[in-house]
Amino acid sequence: RRKAPIFCDSQMLRSGLSLPKLRTLHPGYGPEDLHCYITDPDVVERARAEGHTRALCSAEKARPLLDGSIVLIGNAPLALARIARYILEEGVRPALVVGMPVGFVNVVESKDLLARCPVPQIVLEGRRGGSALAVTTLHAVMESA
Repeated sequence: RRKAPIFCDSQMLRSGLSLPKLRTLHPGYGPEDLHCYITDPDVVERARAEGHTRALCSAEKARPLLDGSIVLIGNAPLALARIARYILEEGVRPALVVGMPVGFVNVVESKDLLARCPVPQIVLEGRRGGSALAVTTLHAVMESA
C-alpha cells in the first residue's frame, strides 16, 4: 500500500509479478518500481571482472533501495546471504524479505542467516524454493491485504 519498491533476484521473478494486482494496492505501481539488475551490463561486467556471481553483484547494486523495500529471492542464495548481511551488519530494514532460493549450494545456510534477521520475512526452509514460489507468496500477501 506504500508502493514499496520491489527487488527481485531474477528476471523470471520480475516477469511473474502482476502489475494489475500491485495496482489494486497502490494505483501508482509501475514497471519502474520492480527492480532486477541481473542482466544490467555493469553488473555482468563487474561479476566477470571480480569473479563473483551476477546475483551477488545485483544484490550489491540494489543496496541503496533496500530500506523499506520488498525483497524477493527465488534463485540466488548468495544474494539472499548478502542482503541478510546488510540487515545484520548495516541495519538495513526491508519492509519484507521473501527468501526462497532453491538448490544445494549455500541454500540452507542463506535461509538460516535470514532467519536471524529482525525484519518481516517469509522463508521456505530446506533446499526447496524457486521463482514461482516466491512470486506466488507475494501474490498471496497482496490478496490478504
